[in-house]
Parts: sequence; C-alpha cells; structure tokens
Amino acid sequence: NKQPLVVSTQHDVFRSNTEVTLVTPDQHGLFSKVAGVMSLSGANIVDCKIFTLKDGMAVEIFRVQDSEGAVTAAAAAGPS
Repeated sequence: NKQPLVVSTQHDVFRSNTEVTLVTPDQHGLFSKVAGVMSLSGANIVDCKIFTLKDGMAVEIFRVQDSEGAVTAAAAAGPS
C-alpha cells in the first residue's frame, strides 16, 4: 500500500535557506520523523509550518540551512 508523497525544494539565496515542502497523507509522528531525518542529514530547521487539510493530507513547509547557515548544497546544486 504505497502512499503518495510530493516533495518540492526551492532555495532562497537572499535569506540563506532552502524551503522544503512535503505533501503526503497525515500520519501519527510525521513531523518528528521528517524533522529527525533532516537533522540527521545535517540540516538546521529554522522555520516550519504544518497544515492538515480536510481530506487528510498533511502539508509541511520547512525552511532549512546547512551547518554553516547557508542554502543546502542539494538545493543549490540544481533547479527546484
């Protein structure tokens, strides 16, 4: 039973962060799982907004920086 997942990234050099947007069915512990993976990968979460839609989908918008306080390397390497 595969659940749909949409991931979008966009970097903002002016604000020195990368916006990572996830859209997926809501589930218990989703935020902590995603935040944990980001932290383990070396990202610093500077802001997060979370919405749960009436259809049960979760929208999580993270603003992250690398360990040096800059746009994450993966987002800066290519188009979003």
